[in-house]
Amino acid sequence: MLQFWSFGAFFSDLQPVNPENPQPAFQEDPARRSLLIPQTDQVVEALFLDGRELRYTTAETTHEVLAKWITTSENP
Repeated sequence: MLQFWSFGAFFSDLQPVNPENPQPAFQEDPARRSLLIPQTDQVVEALFLDGRELRYTTAETTHEVLAKWITTSENP
């Protein structure tokens, strides 16, 4: 189950699409790479599905790092 949340952390900086909701689900932060698991006190870092940690520069967002990983020829 942690694998699901760790992968979900790639998207933790997104705001909800629902304009009726004045409160965003997550604070906007393009460098955010962690996620608080709902109804727990556990915070998980963004991890690839194979369990590897992110390697990124400060200029890259989690979405850019994920897109590179998805499209690389080394990704099985």
